[in-house]
Amino acid sequence: MAAQHGEVDDRFAMSEIDRYIWIAFPFLFVGLWVVVTNLLRNVAGMTRALDVPGEPLRSSRWGSAVINGVNAKGCAKIDEYADGYVIRMMPLFGGGQLWLPKSGLRVSEERRRRIIVPRSRVLISELNQVILFDRLADFIADAQSQPSPWSTSR
Repeated sequence: MAAQHGEVDDRFAMSEIDRYIWIAFPFLFVGLWVVVTNLLRNVAGMTRALDVPGEPLRSSRWGSAVINGVNAKGCAKIDEYADGYVIRMMPLFGGGQLWLPKSGLRVSEERRRRIIVPRSRVLISELNQVILFDRLADFIADAQSQPSPWSTSR
């Protein structure tokens, strides 16, 4: 039955609890997001900041990787340094960083694309395993094929 003039239709009235939920939801969402991204960064063995000597020689574009079992779809980036690589996550997704020194770094052969699995390369350094897909795998392949700018070849 329609509300008469001067009466409030109870079907559309918000209770006090509904108002508190609408106010609290954004804060709860942001808090949960921070907790989950920090948890995933820690599980991946990444830290918030690294003390890396020197400037990066080159950087990749954003791409996909699996970092110690944690999926990073389109939000991982590689910075190449003279002594190693830094795998970074977007700040929105925790901003973690992982150092992979070139000495002792094992790089697999490229795995060909399959029906639903993209091309990939596996990097293993000490206890860390990083699977790089498509453009990040190409970035490491290019780095492996180029001579070091610090080498002295005559």
